[in-house]
Formats: sequence, C-alpha cells, structure tokens
Amino acid sequence: MVALQEAFNSATPLTSLAIGERVEKGAASFDECEEYVRKVGDPQPQSSRFEHFENMLNYYVFPPRQ
Repeated sequence: MVALQEAFNSATPLTSLAIGERVEKGAASFDECEEYVRKVGDPQPQSSRFEHFENMLNYYVFPPRQ
C-alpha cells in the first residue's frame, strides 16, 4: 500500500497546472493543447506494477456493473 501512496504522491494532477484548469473549463483550444504537449513532451510510461495498483484502485472506486 505504501508503493501505491508514493505513486499517487509523485503524480502531478493536470488540474494543478494552468493548462489543466483551462481544459477542465473547456476554454483551451486544440492548438493550445498541441503546443503544450510539444513543449512538455510525452508522459513517461509507468511501470506495470503501477498500472496494476491503478487498476485495483479503479476496480474498488468504480466497481463493474453487474
């Protein structure tokens, strides 16, 4: 569980960035988003262990419909 907490603490939420606030409000244009991605670059891939914990969390937070 410590690894999961560390992974979430190390991630920067998009909404904490200026571009994230604009995207969330629907005020960001596609060109603005493209410029941001070109400037910042692609996100670094996470490990499969991180993906496993993320999937486990999502399973319990958003359980599948029966």
